[in-house]
Amino acid sequence: LLCCVHSGRPRSEAALQALAVSVFPTHVFFTLLFYTDAGSLASVLLAYLLALRRRFLLCGLASAAAIAMRQTNAVWVVYIACVAAYGLLKPGWRDKPRVGLAADAADVMRRAWAH
Repeated sequence: LLCCVHSGRPRSEAALQALAVSVFPTHVFFTLLFYTDAGSLASVLLAYLLALRRRFLLCGLASAAAIAMRQTNAVWVVYIACVAAYGLLKPGWRDKPRVGLAADAADVMRRAWAH
């Protein structure tokens, strides 16, 4: 059937696509959901990092981006909000110095490069 529909494609490619459809039928129809995985995860992790660094405005923007990419990220955003609220209510939180995002990113890159 694929050879008839896509007559310009080689027969081997059509056979491989038919195999993929028969082995992973749900993957074919839900492929559009997978493209948000990397951006969604990066946005949630960025929001968490910003919450830990007490950059709440940027954390809110990253959280909004995460929810816009995938609505189930709202659960993680609530978790991040709870972690931030706990950090604010914990005694001595003002004693910790705020770290700039550029310095923090450089620290993450330096540590990642060492491994």
